[in-house]
Amino acid sequence: IGLDRPIEQMSGGQRAKVILAKLLLEKPDILLLDEPTNFLDKEHVTWLAEYLSSLPNAFLVVSHDYDFLERISTRICDIDNEKITKYFGTLILSRLVDTFSSRILYPMLLLSGNH
Repeated sequence: IGLDRPIEQMSGGQRAKVILAKLLLEKPDILLLDEPTNFLDKEHVTWLAEYLSSLPNAFLVVSHDYDFLERISTRICDIDNEKITKYFGTLILSRLVDTFSSRILYPMLLLSGNH
């Protein structure tokens, strides 16, 4: 990206990375992330998953990146037709719990941390 490059001259993906870095450096009590892996390469997705997994704070992620969700999931909230169903465990576990339904859990809201 370059430290001497103004943010106005960056691409959308580069700006998204700067905003994500700023959020993480602020260390908020609760972190809300909407599709955080969209502009990240594989190495950065791995880093972000490891970072989030080690956070003691609560965070909520909305994502369609199921590999990423699998790495960071501890609780999943499925929102469908004004009903919220909360699952404990990983994405795969939640899909097994939902086998009684033909509906697959899309999209996901993930709640994690020690809360």
